[in-house]
Amino acid sequence: MKGLKQSETVVSEWLKILNTKGRNKADEHWVKHILPTLSKNKDLYKKFSRIIVPLGRAVDKLALLIQTVEADEYHFLIGTKESFDSLDTLTKLTYLKPSMIRVHKVVINDPFSVHKIVREIWEEDRLAKTAVYISSGSTSLSAPLIMVARYFEFSVLYQEWGKYDMNIKQADPLQRVVKSLKDPIEYYGDLELEKAVSLFNKQMFRDVIKILDNIKRRTMRIEQVLFLETLTKGYLHWQKYEFRAASVFIQEAKELCSRFNPKLVNLVEKNLRFLNTLSNPSNFISKLKSPKYVLSFVYELNIRASHAADENSFMFAIIYLYRCMDIIFQSDLVLRKINPWNIEWSKLSSKVVALYSKEWQKLTGGQAKQDERIGLMQSATLLKALDQKGIFDIKKVWEVSKFRNSLIIEHGDEAGNEKQYKLILKITKEIVESYKNKHNLNEISTEDAKFIKIGEKL
Repeated sequence: MKGLKQSETVVSEWLKILNTKGRNKADEHWVKHILPTLSKNKDLYKKFSRIIVPLGRAVDKLALLIQTVEADEYHFLIGTKESFDSLDTLTKLTYLKPSMIRVHKVVINDPFSVHKIVREIWEEDRLAKTAVYISSGSTSLSAPLIMVARYFEFSVLYQEWGKYDMNIKQADPLQRVVKSLKDPIEYYGDLELEKAVSLFNKQMFRDVIKILDNIKRRTMRIEQVLFLETLTKGYLHWQKYEFRAASVFIQEAKELCSRFNPKLVNLVEKNLRFLNTLSNPSNFISKLKSPKYVLSFVYELNIRASHAADENSFMFAIIYLYRCMDIIFQSDLVLRKINPWNIEWSKLSSKVVALYSKEWQKLTGGQAKQDERIGLMQSATLLKALDQKGIFDIKKVWEVSKFRNSLIIEHGDEAGNEKQYKLILKITKEIVESYKNKHNLNEISTEDAKFIKIGEKL
């Protein structure tokens, strides 16, 4: 009861001063006699080294801030001459010292002026823990200050009160506290989701998963997050050539996006059509008997090569294209009932074996080996012996094979270059086109084999 009476007395005195001497004297009385009795937000004490404040004439709001945070520096944004009077009062009523004060003139109703000053403050010490205070000064200063604070990742502080008396147009003098404003966009992960989409479009899938794991439990856009997560997992399997697992995830992603963005469904369906061919459960040799499977796989590798080249990773681009030629040659041999992983040379005609040896001698200058398991160049030479017309120029293939063998990840010490990439790309396209024509294959859309890009906000 005693505490309640004391509170009532303090408020009565404050009201009396407000009604008889005006707002400025009432604010001074509040700072001297009421502010020291209020409980402060301990979470903000000594948390910031500098505060950026639009300077207004309400010293109570400013004093509440100063007493709560006790920062090292206060950067006051001043738009009118009248605001200066508040500084004199503050230094008298609070611990604020002239050495802690920095004054910056800004233009009222000019957000660019605010941005310029705040950037200059930030440039002085980019690592300083900084907050802005928006409960003093004019709205024309506070509004742009909030926008700039988000860009520089500053905390936003404000004054919160309990009751507001409309008759005297004042907040309850006993229920005032400084709090940190929570950013709903940051809290619910909207900006992080945008970042995840950007990384997704760059095929940085593991980073996407990390971000989505972080926001999954607090987002308000759970369907979009689950869609992106599921599709990303599908693409991770795809990158590892686990086509069946990729299909499962991408099918689920299709069902998820149908609930909120039907436009994405068509793009995802294209991926599924392409994967349907590659998801053949039979063994690899059996798959090589299907020219459609071979062409689909080649297109998949071709896209990988293109992506690697875009990243200036020409070594990997060359390796992907080399594999394109290799799989076509393997398919041609399998379709002739020759297993390139277990060749029975004794079952081949002596004429073919002789031609094989002759072609190999002509290309390499060395003696041909009749290995049980043969690589690309031996496959190409054997196919040339089987069909002198062939579907490729073996001299060009040999040229490509030599610089492929010189790469670091193969047998040499070179990284590969753009000129080599363009050469193998040209030769690969010629071989693919010949293979396609030979087997009367219809064109397969390369768009179906590409990882989709999300060009709009989810």
